[in-house]
Amino acid sequence: MQPPQVRSVGVRAVLLLAATLGLQVGQAQFGPFAGDGRKPQAKTQEELDLYLEVYTSSEPRETVAQAERFEAAHPDSEFLGLAYQHKMAALRDLGDYDGVLRAGSRALELVPGNLNTLITLATVIPNGVEGRPDREDLLARARDYASAVLATLDTLVV
Repeated sequence: MQPPQVRSVGVRAVLLLAATLGLQVGQAQFGPFAGDGRKPQAKTQEELDLYLEVYTSSEPRETVAQAERFEAAHPDSEFLGLAYQHKMAALRDLGDYDGVLRAGSRALELVPGNLNTLITLATVIPNGVEGRPDREDLLARARDYASAVLATLDTLVV
């Protein structure tokens, strides 16, 4: 008896299957990130596919490269803030402190109040301030981010 053939399926196929089965993958994944309750919308299938490559990348260097590729191709995308969030997390994993600060700041410009970004910055910033001339400013930012997280958590309904 031959072993079954293993086929690779694309992310789009998985999302289509989930939607067909009535699962709320898209809403559950993208909904909480938008501060105004509006979910990001791709203008083209290519834009969504490129974002999904950022989202599904498991290697930090690849995630950074995919996020940069996404930004270059779609600088006005509604998904750009989320791409920066993934880039920030990848840069954290790579130990690039200044890169985390830049990507996190840009993510918050694009998606203010994003809890994942706020939590990451609030926890990463204090660990890299030693010996920096902007230490006090960074610690104040970390406190502000942590306060924003706590204020937002008080308003969440599960």
